[in-house]
Amino acid sequence: MAVVAYYITPSWELKELLVGFEQINGVHNGTNLARTLLRAFSPDIDIYRKLISVTSDNASNNTTMAQEIGYMAQRVGVNWDPEQRKIPCLAHVIQLVVKDIVDCLKIQAAPPGEEEDDEGFGEEAIDSCEEGTTVNQALQKVCFWW
Repeated sequence: MAVVAYYITPSWELKELLVGFEQINGVHNGTNLARTLLRAFSPDIDIYRKLISVTSDNASNNTTMAQEIGYMAQRVGVNWDPEQRKIPCLAHVIQLVVKDIVDCLKIQAAPPGEEEDDEGFGEEAIDSCEEGTTVNQALQKVCFWW
């Protein structure tokens, strides 16, 4: 697990720091992921008060990890709301949307040695995608409540 901290200096410079590259021992459930993430930080920096958000893909164990961080923070008197503080990785969401579009439009790469055919892509391909497909569902995951 790569743990990267982003922060702004007093002179308003954006900084990025690789805090840890932690091996995940055991199961990849939310509790274990939360413990692995928090282990990357020194206990004396009061991480629960400084951790603004966690960015991850949308796997269910990452949602559980954010909930576990919220529980752990609550135990030390810090309100860390996982619903507001877990941010989906935009690159991952875009990749899922593109994959769904490609699957929906039945786009395939040309076989090796053949040129690609642009003729078969038209409104009928777009119309073949049903409303309410996972493309719409994936796009909805980009919503933020601030």
